[in-house]
Order: sequence, then structure tokens, then C-alpha cells
Amino acid sequence: MNASSRAVVPGLHQFSLLERVLHGRRAGEALPDEVRRAGARRVFVVSTASLAGTEALTGIVDSLGSTGVGVFTGVRAHAPRECVIDGARAARAAEADLLLAVGGGSVIDAAKVMLLAMRHGFTGTSQLDAYAGAPWTTSQQRPDDHAQWRRLIAVPTTFSAAEYTAVGGATESASKAKQAFGHPMMMPVAVVNDPWLTTTAPMALLLSTGMKALDHAIERLTSRDPAPYSDAVSTAALRHLAEGLRALQAAPEDIAVRHRLQHGVFLSMAGIAAGTRGNLSHAIAHALGSLCDVPHGFTSSVLLPSVLQWVAAGAPLRQRLLCEAMGEPGCEDAAAAVARLVADLGLPSRLRDVGVPPAQLDLVAERALRDPLTANCARRVESAAQVREVLDMAW
Repeated sequence: MNASSRAVVPGLHQFSLLERVLHGRRAGEALPDEVRRAGARRVFVVSTASLAGTEALTGIVDSLGSTGVGVFTGVRAHAPRECVIDGARAARAAEADLLLAVGGGSVIDAAKVMLLAMRHGFTGTSQLDAYAGAPWTTSQQRPDDHAQWRRLIAVPTTFSAAEYTAVGGATESASKAKQAFGHPMMMPVAVVNDPWLTTTAPMALLLSTGMKALDHAIERLTSRDPAPYSDAVSTAALRHLAEGLRALQAAPEDIAVRHRLQHGVFLSMAGIAAGTRGNLSHAIAHALGSLCDVPHGFTSSVLLPSVLQWVAAGAPLRQRLLCEAMGEPGCEDAAAAVARLVADLGLPSRLRDVGVPPAQLDLVAERALRDPLTANCARRVESAAQVREVLDMAW
């Protein structure tokens, strides 16, 4: 094999069933047209108790007019299976033909898994077992049973980026295991990015979910299988997010900053189309979130510097790229650059700061090792002991 043939790496850019991403529009103004484009006549709103009764949510419901057939605000943090089944039952009773998720990552994840429960008529949490963590890719872009699926429009209120995947996370309460459920038809048909709606979320939540989006971008740049497209959009995402999060903290009232951050969130997930996915930080976060009830944004602020320090040996040439994209030219220590951003934002930086007990670390390490995202890490992870090294650095 000659040098030129060794440099040819097969790849695939997989377009999803997400048709439209609207930026800079007020949701109440944009949604009537989006509902019509989706061909929906019975829209069921999914949200959370923190938004129930607020002007923001009631305004969206009112904008739906006669197409709105119900509201479920029972989604809780980490999307327990129970609230997924309860929401699916309510949406079926309302004969909904479209779900509208308004909220953060847990709301959007729950709505996606609700689609799965509605498709199969599930009425109990155990019926989800067969689909937890199961391979979700299909041989066809639009599966044979696509007409039997309801669809989803997502209106995010945080920067979690859940709206850009066909995978939803839900927690099995007895084991406290966060599990992934996926299907191409679970991808939202449209995303409406209303920067004014982000003012409904507390600043700490916005900054922490923004760190989660930054984590998405960084992990694609430290993946075992990087791709030119993913590198390009992820680098742009890092620039938008690192600058935007600092600007948001300095000027919370600036809607243009929130608008820019929503673009950064979108770009942070775009690389998934090239097959480049998250890796070790996300795998550990899944275990931490369900076992120790740590919010996803905080998992990134407390884990990402240590993960980057541990992974550096597997992606040495990426250090300068990461630093430059984060606004630190000349720096070659990406872990330190992320740690400085975490400190500037006033977010927790150690596992002990978010209440993770040392006694849980071995179980977290074992679960993270089994998470399918771990295999994507640029430095090969072969044992729970290696994951424990990262956790010890972060504790």
C-alpha cells in the first residue's frame, strides 16, 4: 500500500430527518407556520413544572389556537421513565399527532422517548427495556413504519443541545441508570431557537448547559474518528461558545449574545452528521447524572478538564487547536484553558463540589466503561481503573 492510499479514509455524511432550524424568531410567532408545515392538526405540549403557568409557556400554548389539544408539565430532571410513560399516555388520550417540547434537555429527551412509547402503545415503564441502549440506526433514512410515528418540534430554553439528536435519555428509577433510546423518527422535524425564551432559565443553568454544548464540540475534536466537516463546525462552535458564555455572564440582558450562543449550540452538534460522536466525558456524565443526580451542565464543568488532561496523550496535536478556538492562542494545554473558563463562569470545578461521594466512584467508573460512547475516545479506554484515574483527578 502506498502513502497516498493510506491517507484515504472512508467516511459517510448522514443527513437526519431534522428539516428546519429557525434562529432568532419568537416561538409564538414561528410555531403556527411550523405546525402547518408539519401537517399537524392536534399538537400536544410537553414541558416541566418550572414553566407551568408562566407567561412564556401560556403564550406558546395560546399561539397554537385550536390545534393545541393538551399540555403535560410533568417532566422531571433526567427524564425518569415514569414521566415518559405518563406523558405518552396523556398525549395518546388527546389523540395528538405532533408533540411540542418546550424546555431544557430533560424535557426534549422525555418527548423523544414519548414518541417511542406512543409508537408501540407502551403503558408501563418495563416495556421500554427492550429498546434501552439498543442499536437505533436503520438501513433506510425514512423507515418503512414512518407513517406510524408522531413527530416532534423542539423549542429549547437552555443550551443543552438535546434538540439536535435522534436519541433521548431516560432514567430507570430502580437502578438509577440513564439509558439511551433512539430511532431516526425521534429526531425533531424542526427546532425553533427563540433567544428571548432563554431568559426563563436561571443564569447558572444557562452557563452550565452552555458548558455541556462546549463539551460536545471538544469531544468531537478529541474523537478517535475525527472528520474534516466535524472539525470545521466543532471549531466554530468552540469559538461561539467560549466567547459567548463569558459575554453572557457580563451582559445577561443582551439578547444578541443569547442568539449567538444558540448558533454555537447548533454547530456543536453538527459534527454528528459525519459520524463523529461524544466520548469519555459524556460517558462518565451519563453515569454521574443518574447515580449521583448531578445536572448535565455541571458534569461538564467538573469533568472536562480532567478528561482532557487524561486524553491529551491520545490527541496531542489537538491541544493548540482547542486553545486557539477558545480564544487562547499560544496555549497548548486545553485542560487548563477549559479550567480557566469554568473558573471565569463561577461554575463548580470538582466532583466534591457537586456532592459526589468517593464511595460512588468505582460504580461510576464501571458504568462509564460500559457506555458505548467510551469507545470513541482518542485515547483507548480499556478498564474501569482508567476511568477511575479521571474521576480521582476530578474529585
